[in-house]
Amino acid sequence: MPTAGSIWIDGNYFCYVGSSGSTTKILGTQGSLYSSAQSGSIWIEGSNFCYIDGSKYKRTITGTSVSTVSGTAGSIWIDGTRFYYIDSNRYKRYFCTACESACQGYSCGTCESTCQAYCGACDAACQGAG
Repeated sequence: MPTAGSIWIDGNYFCYVGSSGSTTKILGTQGSLYSSAQSGSIWIEGSNFCYIDGSKYKRTITGTSVSTVSGTAGSIWIDGTRFYYIDSNRYKRYFCTACESACQGYSCGTCESTCQAYCGACDAACQGAG
């Protein structure tokens, strides 16, 4: 059982465990195939959090910007139920998971396929959710 603060890649998903012990899974946007890359690799590229999924595709998640900070670009941490990172321009960003949570009630269970349209519309609401 993963403990609070754990991060990993599960198939196509980036996963982490918040302080409550609950696991959050986020599906990044699929990019190119990197056949020589190591699955599970993570990095910051511009304003994006990137990872290599289990099939060796690059996936990207763009977090919601909070503020500029004096911290080190590339830093990552979990505070409560939110995953934070500092992007290349030193903006503090977090993953909004309200969209993923809202999709859990749908038969697909995640923000894939038919749920993706709903979750895409939800992203704008996430920008204002502090």
